[in-house]
Amino acid sequence: QFLALVLLLLGSLLGFADVSLRRSMVQVQLLTERLLTYSQWALGSKILERAIGDASTLALKRTQRAVLFLDIRGFTAWSESKSPEEVVNMLHDFYATAEVALDSHVPIKLKYTADEVMAVFADALCAIHAGKAVLASLQQQLSDMNLTVGAGVHFGNVVEGVMGAQGAKAYDFIGDTVNTAQRLCDAAAPGELLASMDACNAAGIPILTVRDIVAKGKSASVQVVLV
Repeated sequence: QFLALVLLLLGSLLGFADVSLRRSMVQVQLLTERLLTYSQWALGSKILERAIGDASTLALKRTQRAVLFLDIRGFTAWSESKSPEEVVNMLHDFYATAEVALDSHVPIKLKYTADEVMAVFADALCAIHAGKAVLASLQQQLSDMNLTVGAGVHFGNVVEGVMGAQGAKAYDFIGDTVNTAQRLCDAAAPGELLASMDACNAAGIPILTVRDIVAKGKSASVQVVLV
């Protein structure tokens, strides 16, 4: 009887331990999925996939990239009369539309800053095709609010990788290539996609008409092509 009672108690304890272990495993799985989602937000799914297999992916390195910028025209004036919630909802739709249009062109990383989208590509031709696609989608979406969008593409050297201090780090792209792409976007008229000569040459696009623009922070004018 004593042995039967001990075995019964041991069985009960093992049962409780098994239930507790299963609950712990479920919590670990949920936490892992949540951390994976947060990591994808911070790094981008493509970079995260490579980093899981090779941690050196996150190290700073110099490479050539095509950088695409898109920016809403008239956003500041539009948002002046809107509530913060309305502005946020509009930006969420703006980002979602851009993400869907860019997804098939496989950007290395997307970055959203207020009314601006930055997309980085390994290939200049892909960046130009992506710019045309997302520009068309965003113009259609923004027309109902009497807003427009312009875009710019540049190709050149950047330093990319994880940068920051101990408290906060992010995977980013730094260099004159990024600044120039942003300046081309600023110079584009509503509905225009301006590509630099470097981007067009790298993409193999015939250059028919060249436009000179004055870009903020540049010592000389920049030659661009309206794509």
